[in-house]
Amino acid sequence: MLFQGLAWSSGAWWKEQRTFALTTMRRFGFGRRCLQGQVMEEVDCLMDEFEKYEGKPFNVQNQLKTSVSNVICSLLFGKRFDYEDTKFKRLMDLLNTLLAVLNFSSPAFIFPELSKVKFFHFNDANPTLKALSEFIGEMVEEHRQNFDENNINDYIDAYLLEQKQRTSEINTTFTGKLPIK
Repeated sequence: MLFQGLAWSSGAWWKEQRTFALTTMRRFGFGRRCLQGQVMEEVDCLMDEFEKYEGKPFNVQNQLKTSVSNVICSLLFGKRFDYEDTKFKRLMDLLNTLLAVLNFSSPAFIFPELSKVKFFHFNDANPTLKALSEFIGEMVEEHRQNFDENNINDYIDAYLLEQKQRTSEINTTFTGKLPIK
């Protein structure tokens, strides 16, 4: 399995990572009004995209997915991407492929051992998961190079800070490794 974060884990790892994720996402405004600024910025960008169609009919699905993904990216990576950014388009392609391959309502997400059964097609997702982990790894490496523990702007910064603060702990899931393999 390529990922070990929240979706594909259980036990102590899951509990510690989940607690950190919820606390950190709330700190950055998830589920609160302070996220409103990021959402409004993205709505403005979305409206600019809509205006490019000059009143002609079009399928809004891709623009809406892109817009929502950009709000999430701003929380995770500390920035929004331009809709035409090649790196962002690659991320969107990977996520669309992953959603097409995996059934997220599958019992294998509740019982991780079932992911090994061919019926659930988890192996079909491995190339996409590998590419996604490489994308995230690149973003983390960028953050590591510019890391300032006094300037925590996003989830990755917060994760790197948590790792640094827990280096002396023996029983922690915040090791020097990312929760991706």
